Amino acid sequence: MRSTRKKVFGNKKKKEQLKAKREQKRLQKEKEDGTQAAPHPPTIISPEEFERDDAPKLRVKRKDRQPKDTAPVDDRNKLRTVFEKESKEEVELRKKRAQLPLARWQPRIADDYFYRQFIGMPKRPPWSYSMTKQQLEEREKKYFDDWLANIYHHYPRERLNYFEHNLEVWRQLWRVIERSDILVIVADARHPLFHFPPSLYSYVAKDHKKPIMLVLNKIDLVPEDVLHQWVEYFEKRYPLLKVVTFTSYPNEETVTLGKDADIDIERKRKKRIRRKYHAVGGKELMELAARFARERGLQAGDIIGASEKQQQQQQQRQADEANDDNGSDEEESDKDEDLVSGDIETLEEDLDYADPTTQQEYARKLGFVTIGMVGHPNAGKSSLINGLMGKKVVSTSSSPGHTKYLQTIFYSKGIRLCDCPGLTFPALDMPKPLQVLAGLYPIAQVREPYSAVGFLAERAPVEKVYGLTLEDPSKPWSAWELCERYAQKRDYTTRHGAWDTYRAGNEILRDALDGRVLLFFYPPEETPDADGGPHEDEVTHHPVEGKDTSTHDDDEKAATDEDGGEEEDVESSVSESSDEEDEDDLAPQTQNAFALLEEECP
Repeated sequence: MRSTRKKVFGNKKKKEQLKAKREQKRLQKEKEDGTQAAPHPPTIISPEEFERDDAPKLRVKRKDRQPKDTAPVDDRNKLRTVFEKESKEEVELRKKRAQLPLARWQPRIADDYFYRQFIGMPKRPPWSYSMTKQQLEEREKKYFDDWLANIYHHYPRERLNYFEHNLEVWRQLWRVIERSDILVIVADARHPLFHFPPSLYSYVAKDHKKPIMLVLNKIDLVPEDVLHQWVEYFEKRYPLLKVVTFTSYPNEETVTLGKDADIDIERKRKKRIRRKYHAVGGKELMELAARFARERGLQAGDIIGASEKQQQQQQQRQADEANDDNGSDEEESDKDEDLVSGDIETLEEDLDYADPTTQQEYARKLGFVTIGMVGHPNAGKSSLINGLMGKKVVSTSSSPGHTKYLQTIFYSKGIRLCDCPGLTFPALDMPKPLQVLAGLYPIAQVREPYSAVGFLAERAPVEKVYGLTLEDPSKPWSAWELCERYAQKRDYTTRHGAWDTYRAGNEILRDALDGRVLLFFYPPEETPDADGGPHEDEVTHHPVEGKDTSTHDDDEKAATDEDGGEEEDVESSVSESSDEEDEDDLAPQTQNAFALLEEECP
């Protein structure tokens, strides 16, 4: 039988096949992301239009999305971070600007103007015990949609920062605030004003009437005099706020970058050794929390475990330092840098109090204080908890949005820590490159790194840090030129043979995020009078903060009459917490979480 000759599969057909596959992948990705291109320039969406099915949708981009086939039962993508998606034209325009000469030297003083204009955060609408899970979720969704639509109705998109668009992430914050007795805002000490949302301060201190602290984290990356200036700034401007400084990796010498600094001081930092947690500032934090607890009616014996734990950690730290003096100081690999003693233990293995039954027993017999850790992504909330515990009990990552659900960890018999997922608050006129440098946006997913590199290079001599030079010394530096020279030095090329400026820019941004290329800011030169925060006429309050509150007066009154707390059935049906607790036994109160403890304490 005569065989049929096979047809030749040439290069032309192969190219067509690859093109079809790429197109199929692109369509599939757009379908999974749920994005729909809006007209450009963007149209203004009114609250009425937002409710219509044919209204133009926001261009959003979801971060840290998990493959669908890995979550057949539960939706693991529910708590992914959602930002507005930038148009291709905006990205291309910023690439062209990156080739312009740098405007050196820009002041490294935080401009107070940007922080007097803030948009109110979405507050949880009133609810009552009589509401079902579906009714509560529908009310929260309607309120959040109105809040989001009003923001884009009142403000141009170019004035808005990258902020959280996912209701589920905001729900996690609401739960942490409600169940916590003391709230701690964690901020990066390199630019704390950028990480401090005044709307959150007002919501916790004035609406919930709860003690609030500000922890300036990563103080090993900031000179001591600058740190003292920031502490003084916040204490004068926000009298209800208590400020504590903290770091998990203390460093004797802080490397600073400045125009006139010695080149030896401006060298690229070695990566901070993260072999062991040697927290500095944890004792002050816990002592302040203990004082708040006593003022609220708790007995000293209820929090005695805190001082004992601090003594144990101090002894362990001294022993570790003695071992380090005799051992090697080599830097660990990235794979092992977050591990403690070589392995990661589960929460139940680390703590005797982690079992829910044991938690309820402690709550009945002693009562405990819950300290909630809230703030921006990458501010160091999880690292703060690990530093307090002296070992790794919660997972950490340099990628923002790593913590998906609120986590509770017992620090001692009388103190419970609650880790909230990081989320970005809305703000006006914030430099978006600074958000990338601060770690609020995943660096690996930045569409063009040159703007952020330029922002960094205008305030720090990046070319001196990396030892880069131009062929013509009289020629001014640009962000693109910096990335290209760095790519040449590291021999980064694309598959077509061109210098890989994108990879080079990404690496510079990662060094800045990790503190190896240091950028910090000074507080504003003129500190306003101590008035509890910005004046009403200085602040851009969003009108949606008070939206529909009059229509819910009856529900709010009913919720207050029924003790204003969350019942177990509502909490278990709505909250996305990874560790469920018997809230009936704990009987938390939204207005005064220590009411029951005051009755039990002699």
